[in-house]
Amino acid sequence: MSSISTQTVALLQQLIRIESINPSASAQGSGEQKIAEFLEAFCRERNLPYEYQEVTDGRSNFFTWVPGQDSSKRVLFISHMDRVPVDDWEADPFSPEEGKGGYMAAVLVTIRARWPRC
Repeated sequence: MSSISTQTVALLQQLIRIESINPSASAQGSGEQKIAEFLEAFCRERNLPYEYQEVTDGRSNFFTWVPGQDSSKRVLFISHMDRVPVDDWEADPFSPEEGKGGYMAAVLVTIRARWPRC
């Protein structure tokens, strides 16, 4: 695995370990705040600009911009920071375990992203 892939997997594992259950779906959910704080620290360490957009108390959107080589071209990736309740999981849903050809964790089941929008 290349160093970039190793770094990407390590980042994803760190994100999976953070509880971010949607509080409107489960009383045990704390929402996206911990993920947003993690992303804020990640961006600060790399001197990347970032912004919060408060949606409701304790639940916000998080934005960052990564400069590219050509400022006339842009790609937008959209995803979400919360996850589904984990009541019925047999394995630890916050422990990304490598298995048959990939990783399994609660967050990986719910990842939704819209690919390039320009």
